[in-house]
Amino acid sequence: MIANPFASFDLFLPNAHKEKIDKFTKTSGRKEGALISPFPRQIDFWFSAFLFGVAKNLAPADDRDSYKFIQGTILSTDPYRIATIQLVALGRAGDPSVLTEPKKMLDMASRIVFAATPFLVSVLDDPEEDKPLWALLGLYETLSAKKLSTPK
Repeated sequence: MIANPFASFDLFLPNAHKEKIDKFTKTSGRKEGALISPFPRQIDFWFSAFLFGVAKNLAPADDRDSYKFIQGTILSTDPYRIATIQLVALGRAGDPSVLTEPKKMLDMASRIVFAATPFLVSVLDDPEEDKPLWALLGLYETLSAKKLSTPK
């Protein structure tokens, strides 16, 4: 099992989008099914925003107005998330010494989440799409189609 260097740190999401994030996650006490609340937990929303931000190469953003939603120990339940954060940090820093600085790596990941959250929320809350899950799948499909297409 992979060690979790982020276990002692907190994970944050932007306050400005808390109501919408709650709507789209089941653990926030919502009774809606997966079509309305496509994310089982807030960590799933957080990680999806992180991956979207990485895929779109978004510049990290500061968001001092944020709330702690869970401690970093949650990342141990899905260890691939730890490795993904480490690989992105390594790629963005270009220096292997970043791997010895878990707080710096997690801050970078959080700042990517802060940059991606407004866009992800706008996709999920699109008035043209009545089911957030379909909007989310459409976003993933668009991202993967762009990645899979080869230049001529």
